[in-house]
Amino acid sequence: MCAECHITTSAVADHKIPARLIVRVCRWLKLFPLDRWGGFYIRANMQGLSHSCHNKKTKVEDTQDWTDELIRVLGPFMRDKGIADDQQRERIVEAAASAPLAV
Repeated sequence: MCAECHITTSAVADHKIPARLIVRVCRWLKLFPLDRWGGFYIRANMQGLSHSCHNKKTKVEDTQDWTDELIRVLGPFMRDKGIADDQQRERIVEAAASAPLAV
């Protein structure tokens, strides 16, 4: 079922945090240095949506602040790299602002 409306069958594998954003943040943070698409396949960032719900989400996602979601999804990987919990928000905000847009 669609993770958003819970009515329609899910038809789209959606990235909760836009793929282009999470991949560039992961690159900037050097979380997955050997994976060109590091961050793309993080299961905690995936959900099933109907086409209709996916289209609605995509229209507004560029206006959202993804900091809290990035911390939730990337926090475990950042801790593995030795980045303390209290430094994660600062590093993610810096990464999102500084990382190049090209994927």
